[in-house]
Amino acid sequence: PYLLPFWALSFVLLVAVIGAIVLARKD
Repeated sequence: PYLLPFWALSFVLLVAVIGAIVLARKD
């Protein structure tokens, strides 16, 4: 149960990084 917030934060951070890379490549 204690690791749930960690995985959630990691997932959100990963999505943000991927989104930034996609936007950078699109430009």
